[in-house]
Amino acid sequence: MDINKIQLLLRLKKRGAKFIEGSLSDHESLVHAVKQVDVVISALSSSDTSTVATQLQHKIIDAIKETGNVKRFIPAEFCIDPARMVHDLEPARSLNLGMMDVRKAIVNAKIPYTSVAANCFAGYFVPNLCQLGTFLPPKDKISIFGDGNAKGYLKSFELKEGDEEAMRLYPDVKYTTVEEYLKRFAYMRPRETWEVRREVSKL
Repeated sequence: MDINKIQLLLRLKKRGAKFIEGSLSDHESLVHAVKQVDVVISALSSSDTSTVATQLQHKIIDAIKETGNVKRFIPAEFCIDPARMVHDLEPARSLNLGMMDVRKAIVNAKIPYTSVAANCFAGYFVPNLCQLGTFLPPKDKISIFGDGNAKGYLKSFELKEGDEEAMRLYPDVKYTTVEEYLKRFAYMRPRETWEVRREVSKL
């Protein structure tokens, strides 16, 4: 039982959210739930292995395909854009391949979707100094990939006017409405508080 999740659900319910139950292990119940909504936001846990997470997302995609009523699907990525990670290492590579597999399935199913590339959350990586498989920083040894000088932001942020990156990434696409802009990708980039990982590790 996760007390934080329970508190989140209670806050949402207090604000008027209606809960519709469905199970990833029960296709019929999942289809029944999806039939009642216009937008599906997948928030699967990042604690699952890449294989498990990919399989679970495919179950959601299958339910969306069957119902045919969903106007927007937001898959559980919320980090880097896997299509741009050409030099990734394990275990990130397996995770990125899983996300690309999910994207391919979404496109093949012709489901309207938006991939949110928030470039990872500092709150997830900073406490453990980017050591995979642990939530606390190590006491005796730190693994640093590359030279440790890659810069990143350590600030919470929201997507605001001027923060979008898609206009520069896809200059041949004309974004005139929110619907067109969100058709595929939403990139978020904060404005300040650059930190270098090697410097953070020294603290």
